[in-house]
Amino acid sequence: DIKNKRWTEKSHMPFSGSVIGATANGELYVLSKLHETYRDCRSYMASYRPKTNAWSMKRSLPEARCNATAVGIGRRLYVVGGYNWPNRESGGHAPFHPNLFVYDTIRDSWSSDPQWCANIANPVVAAVGSRLHLIERPHEVYDVETGSRALRTINPYGRRAASAVAV
Repeated sequence: DIKNKRWTEKSHMPFSGSVIGATANGELYVLSKLHETYRDCRSYMASYRPKTNAWSMKRSLPEARCNATAVGIGRRLYVVGGYNWPNRESGGHAPFHPNLFVYDTIRDSWSSDPQWCANIANPVVAAVGSRLHLIERPHEVYDVETGSRALRTINPYGRRAASAVAV
């Protein structure tokens, strides 16, 4: 409650566990990533409508992912990076997911965009206009409308478990 400067409890999410979240098309979307047992990734997705204080289940991400990032642009949600946990053969996590998944909030459908990949866990991604900014070493920009890619400046500091928001 911004007016009264206090927190107000709202409807509870329909699933538990560690989640990634992003806003798109006026709703909050959460994707489950690491199950509460910390032993595997699960693929659930739900959206929250602030106007009705209600959650609804949505079509799950085609591949479960841990340590991915989600960013909303317009009516679409972009899921970048991450991996599936664990790799039973090696005892560690599976290889990183290189492809970018795109969720259409109107059609409740997923597609894959092979033009851009972030073969990394916990990517720091922000949206500015129609562009996704992968703020890593180097800083890469992908325009989701034109499909063009560009490298910007090299980030000399790197990053570790950071987040980014564009205002």
